[in-house]
Amino acid sequence: MENNDSLTDRKINMLRLAHKAGKLKFGTDAFIKLSNLKKVDLVILAEDISENSEKKINNVAKKTHVKVLKFLDKEKYGIIFNRKDTGVISFQDRGFSEAFCRMFL
Repeated sequence: MENNDSLTDRKINMLRLAHKAGKLKFGTDAFIKLSNLKKVDLVILAEDISENSEKKINNVAKKTHVKVLKFLDKEKYGIIFNRKDTGVISFQDRGFSEAFCRMFL
């Protein structure tokens, strides 16, 4: 069985690969816009996202049938993507999103 640190590293590597491929968008506004256009397959929320933001994302995700996962915190995403205050990450590719979801099973 794979240890937790190794699995977390694999998830982070998948996020980096999707980002390098241009398949990720960041932020609540980007998620809402792309979700309404049916261009989001998965949204990842930082574990420390505000309650209001989480509610807003969950409501839109429910209406547009987008899967929501929580993983890592905003500080860690800031380090991974060299971005400030990243709490919402939208996957725009079904293959990447399915592969990422399988890592949570």
